[in-house]
Amino acid sequence: MLFAGGDAQVRAQSAAFLQSIGIRPLNAGGLEASYVLEWAAILLMGLARNGAGWNVALGAEIR
Repeated sequence: MLFAGGDAQVRAQSAAFLQSIGIRPLNAGGLEASYVLEWAAILLMGLARNGAGWNVALGAEIR
């Protein structure tokens, strides 16, 4: 799950929580990244509502 936040310590705690419930966290960085994540969500919802279905997702590759 992509996430962003203004405090590095809180992002670390959030990542630990997500891992504890079986979700792979992908830290996108500070609050400036939240703008991009919001628009990505809007894009996905638009695709889903216009024929792509709800099984559409963005992928991320960690290198």
